[in-house]
This record gives sequence, C-alpha cells and structure tokens, in this order.
Amino acid sequence: MNSITEVTAAIIINKKRVLVAQRLPGSHMEFKWEFPGGKIEEGESRENCLIRELKEELDVDIQVVKLFETVEFSYPEKDIRLHFFICAIKKGIPVKHQCHSFIWANKENLKSLDFLPADRVIISKVAELITLKNVLFSNIMF
Repeated sequence: MNSITEVTAAIIINKKRVLVAQRLPGSHMEFKWEFPGGKIEEGESRENCLIRELKEELDVDIQVVKLFETVEFSYPEKDIRLHFFICAIKKGIPVKHQCHSFIWANKENLKSLDFLPADRVIISKVAELITLKNVLFSNIMF
C-alpha cells in the first residue's frame, strides 16, 4: 500500500460565495479548480499548512475556524487524505500568486466548474454550506 499524502484545503465563504482557485499551467491536473491549500510539510500542523499555503497562493492571512470534512482519495499516482477547513480571511484581498486564476463561486456555478476529483467529492456539501453560512457561523466575519 502506498503512503498517504496529507493535504489541506480552505473553504472561505463571503456573501454566499466560496473562494476557489484554478491550478497553474504545467502543474499536475493543470487548469482544474480546487479549494486553495496544499501538502502538509513534515512537522507542520494542518492549520499552519493552510495559513502558509493561502499566504503563498493568494497573499491573504486567514483564520482557521474548524474542520469541515476529511476525504481520502486515490489518484493513479498517489493516495491523499484531504482535510477541508472552514476559514476566514483576517487580512488582505486575494491576489493570484501561485494559481492560474481564482473566483468567488456562487452555489450555481460552483457545481459547473471542472474541479479536481478529490475536491469534487464535497461540492454538494459546500453548496449547502454557502446557503447556511449565516446561521452556522454568524459570529465569524466572512
């Protein structure tokens, strides 16, 4: 059995839209959409990984609020365990640094984007979360 690569992803909601990023050309699964994040480095916590990755990819400082879902997924070349966290932007406005593009997707266009297979697993749950966000996280600034 292959070892599992631990990965994190941020779910950041603002005004009933969620932040998604498009992978760089030349990268693995180029131009696919994903929730921003990345691989956990040795000795790094999941939360610190997300903070680092969002700063590198989109130049924003985030607050990791809570674990939303963990998904295990097998790609032909590797197995991953993907930890999705609800996050909020503390400082900054997203700017593309290490992504091809990013958008704030609403519930409708979220389902039409060409997501990475592992991210696609939770699209319906995130679409529901966009609608419920004000009820569930009313004390968190989005």
